[in-house]
This record gives sequence, C-alpha cells and structure tokens, in this order.
Amino acid sequence: CLQSRLLSHGIENAQKNIEGRNFGIRKNVLQYDDVMNTQRKVMYEERLKVLKGENVHEQILKYIPDYVEETVRAAVNVEDMPELWNETELNAALETKLLPEGTNYVTRERLEKWDYELAIKKITNKTVKEYEKKIEDIKAAGIDFYDVERRVLLMNVDRNWIDHIDAMDQLRDGIGYRAYAQKDPVVEYKIESGHMFDELIHFIREDTVRRIYQARVERTPERVQQAKPVE
Repeated sequence: CLQSRLLSHGIENAQKNIEGRNFGIRKNVLQYDDVMNTQRKVMYEERLKVLKGENVHEQILKYIPDYVEETVRAAVNVEDMPELWNETELNAALETKLLPEGTNYVTRERLEKWDYELAIKKITNKTVKEYEKKIEDIKAAGIDFYDVERRVLLMNVDRNWIDHIDAMDQLRDGIGYRAYAQKDPVVEYKIESGHMFDELIHFIREDTVRRIYQARVERTPERVQQAKPVE
C-alpha cells in the first residue's frame, strides 16, 4: 500500500542519513588522529635524539635569543626607544634570569647608542658568553653540564607533552560544536591544534633555558659535586 511504501522509503532515507553521518564522524576521527600522530612523530624524534645521548648544547643556544627577548619585553616598554628604558629595572630582570648578580651590563651610555634590534643582539651575546663561562666553571669542578642540558630538556619534553595530550583531548571533545556556527570542525581542529603545538614548543624552549640557567652546583659532605636543575 501507499502508506507502507512511504514508511519503507522513510526508513531507508533515515538509514542512509545515519550511515552518512557515521561515515562523516569516522572520517573526522581519522583526520584528528592524523594531526595528533604528526605532532607525536615530531616530539618522539626529538626525544629519541636526547635519549641517544646527542649533545643538545647548540640546540639550547638557539633557544636563548627568544628567552632574552621575552625577559627584556617583561622589564621595559619595547615600544619606546632603548634610550627611554630604565637600565636599573632591566639589569635587575636580566640578573634574575640570565646574567650573574652584579653584572650591570646595561648602562645609560649603551642604551643611548642602541636601537631595539641591537639591544637584543648585544644582550643575547653577553648572555651566551656568561653561559659558556658558567659551563666551563662547572666542567672544571668535574661535572658534565652537557648531561644536565640533556636531562632538563628531556624532563620538559616529557612533562609538557603529557599536558599537551590532555589539552588536545579536550579540544577534540568540544570541537564538534563548531558545526553549529557553520564552521568545519576538522579545519578548526587543525588550526587550533597547530597553535597549541607551537605554544608547546615555545614553552618547552623557554622553560628549558630558564631551568638550565638556574641550575646550581651543590657540594655534598662527601665532596661529591653535582649540578642540580631547578624543579
């Protein structure tokens, strides 16, 4: 009868819609997994290098300029020319995070000669020079500070990667709601996960430099010396 044909047709259409929707969900899940697997591959390759005992010193040196720039930006208004910066506040920030206490590297005379790019370059060069000197002093005490660099970097990669996985899971759980705003959830997921991964890399680099710079030499009563990174 007409009614049964209409009912059968309605059920068939509903089934097709459900199957189509399920296929779309599975397709999205696979694309989400592809994004996560790509990020995982990058992190695991870097982690494997550290585990194999590769020297990461040159890598650490490449992280320093960004950390210097962030330290300067937190201490002064970089929209102003360096000649307007407060050298006392800037020196205090640098000596808290990067330079030995009492260095007083930034002087009024220097600020009046520098523009922003030159200021960052000069402060970075001074920071690297003091860092290399610190390493030589620690090596003279019989400590392999390059091993400290490896351990700090590995600790930061592991700890922050776990937090990143949790954050990605939360993003994935809520991204489907973007469809209500006429946005493609997969596209939105790729964009946001990319930003999150960039932030992860940035934080690992920044925190690695911070912890390594604050590492200190400890002498035990048995005269055993070790370099201890800050937790």
